[in-house]
Amino acid sequence: MNKLICINQDDNMNNLLAILYYKPKEILVIKNKYSNLKTLDHFVNFLQTEGYKVPVVSIDLTDPTVATNIELHIPNNSNSLFILPSDSTVIGYQLMINLVAQGAFMAYVEDDGDIFELQKNQFKFVSNSSLVEVEDYIHSRGGVITSDTTILFGHPRIKDLLFFIEDNFNDYKELFRYASKKTPFYKSYPDNKNKLILTPTNLSLSQQKFLDKLLIFMESHDIIKVNQRLKNRFIISFKHKSYKSYLLKTGTWLEHRLYLLMLEAGADQVEASLTFLWDKKRKANNEIDVIGIKNNHLIVASCKDRSRIDPEYINEVYTNAIHLGNKEAIKLLFTTAEVSFGLKEKATEFGVHIIRYNFNNSKTIKALKSIIS
Repeated sequence: MNKLICINQDDNMNNLLAILYYKPKEILVIKNKYSNLKTLDHFVNFLQTEGYKVPVVSIDLTDPTVATNIELHIPNNSNSLFILPSDSTVIGYQLMINLVAQGAFMAYVEDDGDIFELQKNQFKFVSNSSLVEVEDYIHSRGGVITSDTTILFGHPRIKDLLFFIEDNFNDYKELFRYASKKTPFYKSYPDNKNKLILTPTNLSLSQQKFLDKLLIFMESHDIIKVNQRLKNRFIISFKHKSYKSYLLKTGTWLEHRLYLLMLEAGADQVEASLTFLWDKKRKANNEIDVIGIKNNHLIVASCKDRSRIDPEYINEVYTNAIHLGNKEAIKLLFTTAEVSFGLKEKATEFGVHIIRYNFNNSKTIKALKSIIS
């Protein structure tokens, strides 16, 4: 494939799928008076980072001479392919007819990656381009990934810690969600962020017993080292800084659980605790708890280990999807809290699915499959 021609859209994922599949030598992007200049800029910048020189031409698709204008950019006898826009209108089809008349090949890419080529005046299925990744969604919209916890979540000792937390969830919740706020029992060690000083004297007897049980578990699984063990004070050091944040940051265990469940439910790719920049100059980090891909469809999820759900959490999931330029993304709120009728209504209004996690993994996988399949 020598040249691929596409029209800038609000969501250029169909164009990106075509580029990943056909691997053209050249790319020509058409903009018109309806083009979203922000998505155009992000799309072109992304293609340039992939090594393409991307000329952009401005053409009025309503102009009767549009085919002639485009023909100027298609060398005679060249192997050129025109990608129909996903939101094809009468204008798009008229453009297709004009281009067919001058010998250009046509293709159409559906959201799930199915590619159809125009052959003898009929569109015929030729292949599936299931090549898009989470990184493509973010990079093609001008974002830069700064960190994620996906590698951490795959580590056996952290999986064991997740299972321990779930098996002892009520004790864990009481200790870290409530006791840590009412009677702070830990603080960072001076000049060493991987160390904690624990002073459990103000904890109840049951809380102290659970803390001791937790420390024994983590030490036996090589997550921590107990540097000092006195009657009223412990000093522990985590073998890696990410282990500390996993234990202390509210809801990280829930992100981990959803990450595993989405993979079991058949997601093609899942990333967790993904932080990225939309604007390098402002250096403001954005975070999505869990993000995935299923049949080229984006999945955006927010995890909330809370006693109650704020309606703003619905807006958070919806806004994250919109920022990624994908109104059709699967939007999910994953929570341990009870969900009110009013919240369900608002979620339906915004197209957000809610799953309340009650530690029944098989039931949750079934619910996820019905949403992402």
